[in-house]
Amino acid sequence: WLKSFPDFLSPALAMALAHLPRVPKGHGLRYAHASVKVPHFGLWLNGKWAEAQSGHTGEVLNPATGEKEATFAMGDAADIDEAVKSADQSFRSGEWSELNPRARGRVLNRAAELLRSALPEFVDMETRQTGRCLREYKAQLGRVPEWFEYHASYAAAKGFEGRLPSLTEADHINMVWRVPLGVCGLITPWYHP
Repeated sequence: WLKSFPDFLSPALAMALAHLPRVPKGHGLRYAHASVKVPHFGLWLNGKWAEAQSGHTGEVLNPATGEKEATFAMGDAADIDEAVKSADQSFRSGEWSELNPRARGRVLNRAAELLRSALPEFVDMETRQTGRCLREYKAQLGRVPEWFEYHASYAAAKGFEGRLPSLTEADHINMVWRVPLGVCGLITPWYHP
């Protein structure tokens, strides 16, 4: 199913959902214990998993038990350069940037549906890796599918974007036309999903 999403969306969904096929139904994410192998997460670059160019990895430890929950590729400047190059190529391909608004809405609604169905596993995973209580993550992560749905409805209504009431005469129209400029990099807060 992941191949059906545009590359820009795939990294977030892939990172979040990559573990699900490894989890036996009804067993949550308790696979990091006992004889089950600890999962490893690479970097999602150019539509596929990759290791950091430096080969460096990190560990996610459960703060309550000290047990290793997962390992991950630790990207650096070279990997960021590759990610920006790949994202720019994907943007310029038009696969997402030129996709019609209704189709974007369908993709975002499907993402919301997939995320909502996986919330119990996400809540468990986040609680084990950060130590925050389940109650907080149930509430906080429960909002993530809503964000996708909000943006899906915004995308579906894009035909109305930019239309403003006339400020002067009836034979004039005021417009705001937003044009995507390309790739941008963001550093998001560590303490919020």
